[in-house]
Amino acid sequence: MASEELELDHVLKYHGNLGDWQPYIDALKAQITKEEKDFGISASEIKNPSQIGKWPTPGRVKQRLEKRNPQPAIIPFIEYVNSWMYRYLSGQTHLSLKGIVDRGMFFSEEIARECWGDDWKKPLENHLMHYRLTSLYSAITLMLAICSEIEIHFKYGLSERCRYLWTFFGSYTDIAKDFWKARYEAALRS
Repeated sequence: MASEELELDHVLKYHGNLGDWQPYIDALKAQITKEEKDFGISASEIKNPSQIGKWPTPGRVKQRLEKRNPQPAIIPFIEYVNSWMYRYLSGQTHLSLKGIVDRGMFFSEEIARECWGDDWKKPLENHLMHYRLTSLYSAITLMLAICSEIEIHFKYGLSERCRYLWTFFGSYTDIAKDFWKARYEAALRS
């Protein structure tokens, strides 16, 4: 089921009888109808959305790629990204124990004291700065990876610009440097 349909089910169940919600519900229904038309979704797929399938999670991308014959050369890089970046981001998003501790210490003096003792304020400030920079560098790296994959696939002639950005950001962060070395240094050769 598409995210808009899940949203519609939710608002109908919890807000469907509230007049203030009717404009939003009507707009959501109109959006769903428009997308069904724009994307050429058949009556059968509308009735049974599970036929369409879902966009794969990063972990499932590798499984889909492995089914191809011949297998794409990108699989080792996908494994690398899954074992490092996706695992980290998933833990942050879904609040694994490490994710809770990493985020929770910003809001809990008790957790900060447990980690750093009575003199916890400066280490917490440093941890927050590191957390922010890691988040920023991760986001930039992922956006640059997406741009690079588009360039690799479609060959718009922007390879040199991508290479410049990788080397620039790689001088500031190991995240970008590692992605560059693992894939893009070779894949973006002019």
